[in-house]
Amino acid sequence: MAFIRSLLLIIVSRGAYAWIHRTGHTDIRRGDKYRRFAWTEEMGLVGKRVLVTGASGGIGAAIAVALGSRGCRLLLHYNCREVGVRETARRVEEAGGTVDGVVRLDFRSGVDKIWQIVDEVWPIGLDTLINNAGVVTKRAASIASCDDFEATLAINTVAPYRLACGAKERGVSDVI
Repeated sequence: MAFIRSLLLIIVSRGAYAWIHRTGHTDIRRGDKYRRFAWTEEMGLVGKRVLVTGASGGIGAAIAVALGSRGCRLLLHYNCREVGVRETARRVEEAGGTVDGVVRLDFRSGVDKIWQIVDEVWPIGLDTLINNAGVVTKRAASIASCDDFEATLAINTVAPYRLACGAKERGVSDVI
């Protein structure tokens, strides 16, 4: 649970992320008291094997950099922004993290291949799956095509569900 709380703190807002990164800790309101969590090895982040989908930019890239800088081993997924995922990998390594692999996969064609790659990269298994990949159709619903709708549904709904089911089958401890 501490891992999930830690991750949620990272993605709350860009300002909060900058503050966490700068100070190494944050406060969580619990009732009327504040409970302080330090970003240290005691939170169990060092050595965790984490798959981050949609790591080529935005929240996925920020999550990857934050987790990498705290000792996680990462497998980064992307679909079409190779430059973005390479930049994320570079930033993770600059922060002292480890990127064990980069995977290109279009979730419209299914998610089974990603599990084959995870098994190749980490035969001992995955600790955490972060479902971050998503698409936004920038057209009004009245003029969006059926293909747009099906792609959005496949990437934003079906793929995360199938990834979560696959993670459960493999005994992954945290699915976000």
